[in-house]
Amino acid sequence: MGGKDGKKKKKPLHEYNDAGITTRLYTHIGVNSMQLHSLHALDDNVLLSFAANTVQFINVSTGNITCQPGPEGGGIGAVCVHPSRQFYTVCEKHPNGPNAIVYEYPSKKARSTLRRGAEKGYSACRFSDNGDLLATVAIEPDFVLTIWSWEAEAIVLRNKAFGADVYNVAFNRFNPGLIVSSGSGHIKFWSMANTFTGLKLQGHIGKFGRTEISDVSAFISMPDGKVISGSESGALLLWEGNLIKCELGKAQPDNEEVPVARCHDGYVHVVELVEQNRLVLTAGDDGYFRYWLLEEIDQAENSGTDAATPIRMLLEVSAGEGVKVRCITRSTDGQYWFVLDSAGAIRKVNYMSYDAVMHAANNPGTFENKNDRQPLLRFHSGGITALAPSPFDHTALTGGQDCTIRLMDYVTRSEEFCVRFDAPIADMRYLEFPNDSEQRHILATFADGTVRILLRGRNTVGIVSQSRPHESPIVAWAIDPAGTQLWTLAKDKSAFYFKVTPKRELVPVGFCELPEVPRCAEFTSTGDRLFVGFKSGCIITLAPPDESKIDHSVGFSFDAEWEGIGYRQKMKPPPKEVRLNADGTEMADDEESDEDLLAEEEDTGPWPVNFIKRLPHGTVLVGLAKPELCYEYNLSTRYPDKAMGPPPLPSTGIEPNGWVEEPMRNLAYRDTIITGATVSRSQGTLVLRTEHSTVLLRGCKRLEQGSFATQLHDSHSQLIAQADMSFDERVLLTCGLDGMLFAHEIEGIEPPSSVDVASPEALPVMSLPTVAPIPNSVQHQKELDDRRAAEEAALGEKEQ
Repeated sequence: MGGKDGKKKKKPLHEYNDAGITTRLYTHIGVNSMQLHSLHALDDNVLLSFAANTVQFINVSTGNITCQPGPEGGGIGAVCVHPSRQFYTVCEKHPNGPNAIVYEYPSKKARSTLRRGAEKGYSACRFSDNGDLLATVAIEPDFVLTIWSWEAEAIVLRNKAFGADVYNVAFNRFNPGLIVSSGSGHIKFWSMANTFTGLKLQGHIGKFGRTEISDVSAFISMPDGKVISGSESGALLLWEGNLIKCELGKAQPDNEEVPVARCHDGYVHVVELVEQNRLVLTAGDDGYFRYWLLEEIDQAENSGTDAATPIRMLLEVSAGEGVKVRCITRSTDGQYWFVLDSAGAIRKVNYMSYDAVMHAANNPGTFENKNDRQPLLRFHSGGITALAPSPFDHTALTGGQDCTIRLMDYVTRSEEFCVRFDAPIADMRYLEFPNDSEQRHILATFADGTVRILLRGRNTVGIVSQSRPHESPIVAWAIDPAGTQLWTLAKDKSAFYFKVTPKRELVPVGFCELPEVPRCAEFTSTGDRLFVGFKSGCIITLAPPDESKIDHSVGFSFDAEWEGIGYRQKMKPPPKEVRLNADGTEMADDEESDEDLLAEEEDTGPWPVNFIKRLPHGTVLVGLAKPELCYEYNLSTRYPDKAMGPPPLPSTGIEPNGWVEEPMRNLAYRDTIITGATVSRSQGTLVLRTEHSTVLLRGCKRLEQGSFATQLHDSHSQLIAQADMSFDERVLLTCGLDGMLFAHEIEGIEPPSSVDVASPEALPVMSLPTVAPIPNSVQHQKELDDRRAAEEAALGEKEQ
C-alpha cells in the first residue's frame, strides 16, 4: 500500500476494535462563570450562554437550563445575539474547520453557516447595530478578524487582528465602518476604508505610552469616535485615535491624601453607554456598578503628569457582597441588568434611569439599594476539580477551585447543599471500608496540603478528622484495600503516611522525601506497598515506615525505602514474518510487503506516568503521556537498593531474562493519550479519560470491547477533571475545568427518574462544620511547638 506521497504506509503497532459512541446527554449542572461576554438576553426570561461544548439557554424565571450540543470533537468559542433577538450566532472550536452558525430563535434552526473564518476556532463575535454585518475573531494560530455579510454567507473583509488572544470585538454604533477589538495586552482600532484597490480593513494598534500595558476586555465607542476602555488595574482609559488621551480616575475631593483613586478596585470587565448616550456604566471584579457623565469624560484632558485625570462618580451600586462582575446583559423589557458573577452566580441588578442616577448624585445619602441580594442561580466558580458519585443514591459531591464542596442531585438538576472550605479541593472520593453499611465517609484532599475525612449528612458534610501533612499541594493519594493506611504525596516531593483508626480518624505517622516529584500513586493489591509514578517514567514501590524507628518527640521524618519497577513502556513490534521469493530464497528488506512495515518511532521515551490503577482481576493499568500507551502489567519485576529502573545492559547489548516486564494488553485507543482511569464502585466499568476531553468506557469483564461517551466538554482547552459511573452503572458522570457537571445516559439502559431519587430523610441532619485553616503542616507545627517549649524552659530557668 502506498500513501498519497508515494511512500509506503506503515502498519500500526496496535490494532483496535471499532469503538462507537454509546452515551448521550442526560442532565447537566453548571455555568462557566469565568467566560467573558457570555451572557446575552434572548427574551424576557431566557439568556443565551455557553459552557464546555454546549450552548446554554438559561431560564431565569425557573432556573432551568437547556443545552444545544456543539460540534463532536470540538467546543464553543463565542456566542452573540442579533439586535432583533430573532437570531443568535454560535462560533465553534474544532481542529478541522470550525464554523460560525447563525440560528433562528426560538426555533433554533440553522439559518446561515459561515465557513473558513478560522483555522481552529473563534474567541469573539458581534453583530453590527443594524444587524447586517457580523464580526468574528479567530483563536490561535491565525487570530483573524473577519467581517461577514452573514445572510449571504459571504466574507466582506478580513485581516489579522493581533498575535495573541482577542477577548472582544464590536462595531461602532454611531459609525458601523469603525470597529474595535481588544484582548491580551492590547486594543486595536479598525476602519473599513475605500482605497485605490477597493474596500480594505485597516487596523491601528493602541499605544499605551506611559500607561502600564494591560489586558482589555471591555470598551465602548463614543459618538465622536473616541473610545473608553477598561483595564486590569481598575483605571478607565480614554483613547483618541490609537493613543491614550488620558487615564481616568475617581475624584475624591474629601480625601486630601488621595484626591484621585482608581475607578474600580480590580479588573474592569464592563463599559456600557446608556440613557441616550449620556451616562457611562462600568463594573468589574470589585462588584460595583458605577455611573459617570459622558460629557465630563469627553472633556477630560491629560494633566501632563503620570497622575490620572479625576472625573466625578455619580453613583455606585453594589451588586452584592463578594460579587465579581464578569459580564452583563440588559433584559429585553429594559428593567434589569442580568449579571454573570464569576464568584459563581447569575444575579439581577435594577436598571437605573438618567433621572434616578442624577437625583442620587445631587442628593447624597438618599439612594437606597433595592437590588435582590439572592442570586437567580448558583454554581461553582471556576473549574470542578473533584467528583465523588454517591454509593447509594443518584447524587454526587463536587469539589472546585472555588474552595466549595457541593452535593448535586443530577436527576433533578439541583444543588442540595454547599460547604465552603479554606482551600481549593484537589481530589475527593467516597471511601470503602470493610463492613461499612452506611458508606457515608469521604476523603478529600486540598491544594494547601490538607487532607480531611468527611461524613455526609442530609444538609452538609461534617469533618470527622483532618490533618495538614504538607506545605504544598497534594498531587496524589491512596488508601489501602483494608482502609487502615493512607499515603498522601505532595508537589514538594514529600510523602506522608497515616494510620486510619476504626473511628475513621487520621493518625500521623511520618513523612519521607521521594526521589522526584510524584504524579500518581496506587496501593498494591496486598496493601503492603505503594506504587508511585513519576514524570521521568519511573515507577517505584514505596514501603511503609517502621513506626518503632520514628520518635515523635523528635520529629516525623523517616528515610524512604523503595524498590524500582522494571517495565517496558512500549510493546515490542511482533517479529517479522520471513517471506520467500518464488525461487525459495528469503525476500530482501526492500522487497518485503508493506503490511510488515511498522511505523517508525522518533520519540523513544521514556514517557511520564499519567496514572497507575489497580484492576479488579489483579493486574495494574499504567497510562503514559504518549498516544496509545496504556498497558496492563503485573509490575512484579523489582530492583532493590532504591534503584529507579533496570540496571544497564551488559556489554553484549542483549537483555537478560527478566530484565524488564513486558506489557500485556493495551487498553488505550488509536491516537489517544489516556490521562486518568477510574474503576466504578461496582467494579463493572473501567472509565478512561483522554487528553481531548473524551471518555472511553470498557467493561471490566470484557476489556477488549470499548465505546466512547459523547463529547460534551470542550476538547480544545478544557480537560475533564474526573469521570465515574453512578452506583448502579446507569449513568456516567463527568466534570471539568469548564465548571460543568454532565450526566450521560447509557445506550440500552433506562436512566433514573425522579422516583429513583433517595429520600433525604434517610440521612441525619448535621451541624454545619467549622472550617478553620490549619496554619502549619504536621512537621512545621512540631518544630514550632518544640521551639516554644525550649523558650519557655529557658525563661523558667532564668526566673529561678
